[in-house]
Amino acid sequence: LPNESKIDVYEDTTDATFSTSYIVNDGSSMKEDGIDDLQITSQNAVNIAFTNTYEPTAKFAFKKIDASDSPLSDASFGVYELVCTESSHNHNDDELVINDAGKITEVNKGDKNCWKETSTSTSTGDGIIDLENLKISSEYRLVEYKAPGGYLLPSGQWYLKYNMENEQFEITGSTNESGTPAYEQI
Repeated sequence: LPNESKIDVYEDTTDATFSTSYIVNDGSSMKEDGIDDLQITSQNAVNIAFTNTYEPTAKFAFKKIDASDSPLSDASFGVYELVCTESSHNHNDDELVINDAGKITEVNKGDKNCWKETSTSTSTGDGIIDLENLKISSEYRLVEYKAPGGYLLPSGQWYLKYNMENEQFEITGSTNESGTPAYEQI
C-alpha cells in the first residue's frame, strides 16, 4: 500500500459476541479486547494477524417484586463482570460500591480493577429487568444500586453464574447470608 493509505475493516457481529485482538510482526505491537486504531509507520513489510474469538452469550431476565409479589418499577440493577486473572485472592467478599449512574466507584474488601461494568437496567412498570449479552464463561455480580421510591436498597450483592446443565444464568449466592433479592426469574 502507498504511504498514508488507510484500510477500514468492518465485521458484522450483530448476532454474536467476539473479542478481537491483533499482533504486528513478532508481537512488538499488540492489542487485546477490541481494536481502536492501528497505525503502521514502517517502510518495510509488515505482517498483521487479527484474531476474532467467539464468546457465547446469554441473557438474565427477572421480575423485581415486593413482599406481596407485585411488580416494582424504577429499580436499577447492574451486572459487573469479574475480569481478574490473579489466582492469589478471592472475590467472594468484595462489596462493589456503585453510584446512581451504575458506575463502580470503589470496591470494599477488594480491588476495583478486578471488576468491569457489563450491563445496567431499570425495571419497567411490569417489574422486568432484562440483562443481555452476558458471556457464559464469566462470573458476575448483580447489584441493585437504586431502589424504587419508598423502598430501601437490599444489603448484599448476588453472585451470578451460567449453569451449563440448565443453560441459563442463575443466582448462586450472596455477599449477605440473608438471602436473594425479591425477584422472580423469567
